[in-house]
Formats: sequence, structure tokens, C-alpha cells
Amino acid sequence: MFKASVDDYFLEYRVGVYNGSGLSMKDHNDAKDFAAWFTVQPVKGLKMGASAYIGKLNDDYTVVNDETGEETIYNTNMKRNRMALSTCYQTHRLTCRGGGIFVGKRW
Repeated sequence: MFKASVDDYFLEYRVGVYNGSGLSMKDHNDAKDFAAWFTVQPVKGLKMGASAYIGKLNDDYTVVNDETGEETIYNTNMKRNRMALSTCYQTHRLTCRGGGIFVGKRW
């Protein structure tokens, strides 16, 4: 992190590589998930940030044939890609925040 003054950071960042399919879930693949977050503060009180989470979820699900009663187990390998943008302006008397999350199959 890079400081702009004693109390404020000009640039903050966090990066992580994770293994697993979520809280209390068995991991069904060898893929690693990647998460990154950073913010910049160009002027005191105004922070703008972006974050991304890129990963895969490998899960099993069962389909039952209504006519025969036969069960078929399928394995899926889905993308878990998310991106977010955020802005915050804060003074001693006022706080304004905004943001958006983007979830897409295209990336």
C-alpha cells in the first residue's frame, strides 16, 4: 500500500489465490480461484475501486428419468467470474457510496 499522508492511502490493493468450492463444500477440481481488489484515492475523501474474482465451480448434480426412474449423475464445470466497481466520497458530515457488480459468461 502506498501512503498519501499519515492517515490516508493513495493506493490500496489485495490479491489472493484460493482453492476450494466455497464454505464447507468439497473441492471437485484442481483449479485455483483468483481474487484481486484495489482502490485509488486521487483526492482526500474520494476513493474509487475495482475488484475481480475469476474461478471455476465443479459440481455434481443428479437427474432422474420420470419414466424409468434411472438416475444419471452429471458433472459441471462452471465459470464463477465477477467484477465490481465502487466509488466513495466521505467527509466528516457526509458519505456517498455507489457501485455495481458485473457477472458475465463472456469473460
